[in-house]
Amino acid sequence: MFGSKPSCNLSIVCILCLVPCTAVVAEKPWIEVDSPHFRVMSNGGDNGARRIAYEFEQMRATLAARFPGARIETGAPLLIFAPTDEDTAVDLSPMMRVEKKRGINVGGYFQHNWEKQFAMVRLDLDTADNHQIVYHEYTHNVLHANFRWLPLWLDEGMAEFFGNTRFEHDKMYIGAAPIGR
Repeated sequence: MFGSKPSCNLSIVCILCLVPCTAVVAEKPWIEVDSPHFRVMSNGGDNGARRIAYEFEQMRATLAARFPGARIETGAPLLIFAPTDEDTAVDLSPMMRVEKKRGINVGGYFQHNWEKQFAMVRLDLDTADNHQIVYHEYTHNVLHANFRWLPLWLDEGMAEFFGNTRFEHDKMYIGAAPIGR
């Protein structure tokens, strides 16, 4: 179901995504894992990349099941970067650098426009709470592909609800309260 292959063209992918590629990024080998609907690039090894691909496939299936007949494909394929640590994430994304300077420890990031979209999920902060940002924005993506206009309260409410989806072994919690709250 999930194919993986070494990726030696990370610099090309970074340029295409308008993300700077630095020496820190090149220190560890990056691999590519393809699932039916996502591509994951990671320097955290095959297992970490496969797990992220599987979790995103689960999230996609959750939205498809909750919105029968909805268009789940949103145009540009979603590329997911799964760096092993904060330094690598900061090197890949200028936004992460800004948040780090502000003292905010961001575990995920999502960028979408009409011709490309990508997400970043740090493997060192790989918990349900850190996926919340990415799942929230992914839900917005699906909602906006299906509805021309939604009231802000409904758009944000649905994104927040589905953003708090958590997968644990053989269980799924949709709209679960964040851990520790």
